[in-house]
Amino acid sequence: MKIVKEKIKKILLYIKLKLKYKNFNLVIGNNVFISTKSKIILGKNSKLIIKDNSYISDYTRIIVHDNSKLIIEKNVYISINSIISSNSEVIIGEDTQIAHNVTILDTNKVFDNVNIKIREQGYISKPIVIGEDCWIAAGVIVLPGVILGRHCIVGANSVVNKQFENNVVIAGTPARKIRDL
Repeated sequence: MKIVKEKIKKILLYIKLKLKYKNFNLVIGNNVFISTKSKIILGKNSKLIIKDNSYISDYTRIIVHDNSKLIIEKNVYISINSIISSNSEVIIGEDTQIAHNVTILDTNKVFDNVNIKIREQGYISKPIVIGEDCWIAAGVIVLPGVILGRHCIVGANSVVNKQFENNVVIAGTPARKIRDL
């Protein structure tokens, strides 16, 4: 009976999204929980994959813009009020846990030219890869182009703007390596 309920939930979620959006690819694995209080927005030709045993908590916003993709691997936990926005590609590795109020954005504003209004300068997108078995603490911001290795721990309220190797603790604004694990 539990398996039947899970399949019905997935079908209802898929129908809800399909009625709102066209030309997207949505794949939801087994035993995935997506809170009804969370919000998922899929653009045209976007791809969202949420693999088995993942959990998306209340008030989380997942935005996959036109022609972009977001892959959430197996056993990922995303806590309350987090935002994940993909304009190119975001991959969250297996067994990763994301605390509340985390923001992951693969796009940033261009503002280098002082002779052009900031709003007219456009955006730059760079893929983000968060490795397997990472812990991203509360209030962290992950910026475009970040690659976190396997088993990285990111301290609360850090701003991550560059690549870090496996098995490290990072923290700060901007984030820097605190120690090896």
